[in-house]
Amino acid sequence: MKCPICNGGDLAVEVTFRGMVSCRFHNGDQFDLLQPPHFQSGWDDSSRVACLSCAWNGTVLDATREVPRRAAAASGPRRSRSTGRRQAAGGTVAE
Repeated sequence: MKCPICNGGDLAVEVTFRGMVSCRFHNGDQFDLLQPPHFQSGWDDSSRVACLSCAWNGTVLDATREVPRRAAAASGPRRSRSTGRRQAAGGTVAE
């Protein structure tokens, strides 16, 4: 899984923990664990992801697509919406 903007692999992923915890409850939210917890964890395509390098936010599905949107858009010249001409990094290219 990579960031679709900067291609970084340092990501924060929303993980769901599911399991049983044996505990004794006291006043309010205080409790004692009676046994070590046993959890399973994981994520799915709709789990949130944040890139730690460029601050991009999205979902696991966004971060696992084969052709990232930003890279695909940057691979060729763009067309100006107002003139219909191709645009290069330095300005408009005549056709």
